[in-house]
Amino acid sequence: MLSITKLFNFESAHWLVGHPSCGQIHGHSFRLEVTVSGPVNGQGMIVDFSTLKEVVQPFVDMLDHLTINNVVKLGNGLGGGWQNPTAERLLLWFVSKITQGMIERPYWPKKVTLYRLRLYETAKNFAEWVPDVPFDGPHIVDEYGTRCLTGIRRNTQDIEELERARREALDD
Repeated sequence: MLSITKLFNFESAHWLVGHPSCGQIHGHSFRLEVTVSGPVNGQGMIVDFSTLKEVVQPFVDMLDHLTINNVVKLGNGLGGGWQNPTAERLLLWFVSKITQGMIERPYWPKKVTLYRLRLYETAKNFAEWVPDVPFDGPHIVDEYGTRCLTGIRRNTQDIEELERARREALDD
């Protein structure tokens, strides 16, 4: 299996309510590593790095030079109900958003999937996500974000039904 990884950097501040050392507002130089895998196309690529950047960069920009706690309070595309924007919660948010971004692009190669994400909070500390089971293509995330977060597959009939419903909705 082949994979490619693109790195994204952003600066953000946050605080963790009730945490003894992180309870005060402080900043990080975050680094997000996005790895996708799949077959090589006729041009010798899995997917063009610029296409991967087009999917991921808007979500990175939502957090760059902001206080993450304030972004969460306002909604702004981050799931509500977070008291503490930990690296783990941010990472799961990125998984959900990036997977959805891949699905929404009709030119995204069908067999190129999200393989791994790493979010570095410092140079020495990171959270990592890998799917529990291998994907065979981008998948629709359900309303709770569990599909891509846990790697649970629906059967082929469910996927076909979801894709048919999406096509019909676009045609209306």
